[in-house]
Amino acid sequence: MENLGLEFTVDFPDDHLEAGEGADWEVIRPSGMALTHAVVDLLQANGFVVSELEADIEHESWYFIAEKDGRSHETQVYHLDSTAFLYVWGSSPSFKRLFKRRDHYLEYIEKLRQILSGDQRFGALHWIDISGQPIVSPV
Repeated sequence: MENLGLEFTVDFPDDHLEAGEGADWEVIRPSGMALTHAVVDLLQANGFVVSELEADIEHESWYFIAEKDGRSHETQVYHLDSTAFLYVWGSSPSFKRLFKRRDHYLEYIEKLRQILSGDQRFGALHWIDISGQPIVSPV
């Protein structure tokens, strides 16, 4: 299954935290925490159960799992200035056929696109592949 995502513009503050100086410098909290909370709030308002957010310091992003109707979707959010990226790493419906699994995966990412499109904090949404290249909607 290919990994797909959304690229969009946002107007959220850069909320990353750093500590140390010189060679001892490190990221304590990646940017995008407020953005990711907004995405999670919208998913929850649409009936999804969402795991606790996890900071991915290595990739400077945020990770969560959204579940609904027995399907879980690993989701990663990156925030870079006024641009954000949201990738979905897969879905896991219990004992479903492979083609149904892909259908649920695409349904989830299309639902994300619809949810974010309906909120003024998110703009210029378009589909991207794992390399960040724009693609035509797969649904």
